[in-house]
Amino acid sequence: MTKVVMTLVVRNEEDILTANIEYHRSVGVDYFLVLNHLSTDKTSKILEYFTEIGVLSYWNETDAAYMQDKWVTELANRAVRDFHADWVINSDADEFWWPEIGNSIKNLLLEVPYAVDYLSVPRSNFLYHQQTRSNFIESMVYRDLRSTNSLGKPLPPKVMHRGYEGVRVAFGNHAVDIPGKFLQGGMIPAIIFHFPIRGREQYFKKIKDGGDALLKVPNLPSGVGATWRGLNERVKNETFDAWFDEMCKQNLNRVSELDGVVLDTRLREVAAQLQVDKISK
Repeated sequence: MTKVVMTLVVRNEEDILTANIEYHRSVGVDYFLVLNHLSTDKTSKILEYFTEIGVLSYWNETDAAYMQDKWVTELANRAVRDFHADWVINSDADEFWWPEIGNSIKNLLLEVPYAVDYLSVPRSNFLYHQQTRSNFIESMVYRDLRSTNSLGKPLPPKVMHRGYEGVRVAFGNHAVDIPGKFLQGGMIPAIIFHFPIRGREQYFKKIKDGGDALLKVPNLPSGVGATWRGLNERVKNETFDAWFDEMCKQNLNRVSELDGVVLDTRLREVAAQLQVDKISK
């Protein structure tokens, strides 16, 4: 039986973490390895709950620098070494890996040719605007068909990979490699539903804390974390609110005119069945 392990690096994700874990359990993820980076909200209590019921292990990280590639590489190798993962999905708390065929990521992985070592999966943003209610899964139902990051650049895909010891995960989980080994890539019929912006306060704190932590990483290449860097600068020069208001206005107009967006309620329907709307509050 194929064993699927998901890794997560989280910080102050109380509004989305339970929904993320419960959803991925429903589509075939067997176990979760989580690094908890300086959370000050209820994230730690949520992780304790899932640890108690036996589906998750987590570790607390107190380093102020956001060493994401190092941390995820360690989690991915631990998934193989200690938890015997056949496949590893390196995810973020705001990402929901959706199978476009059937209702199981695990079943899709069973069909992947043996020669394929990793799989690229595209991401698609769900649009936030100021009429969005606090329960984001219920109210954020318009998916952006031309998804970009906050700097207007196309969202790069994320990758999942077979359970290989020695794998290295690139910053952002966009690529993997093993020194001295050629890895064959592939694709599966899946998409990642992405909910990076779920409220003004939530996103402000994410950008401020995450951007500050990113800037503490020594020798970080200039192209890494461009979205966080750019918006963190807006926080510092007090233009974040103006940017956020304009973003909401544009998103609301696009939703109203169905401009490059599509109504997609699939996650909402699954979440209602799992009752994650109640346990995520």
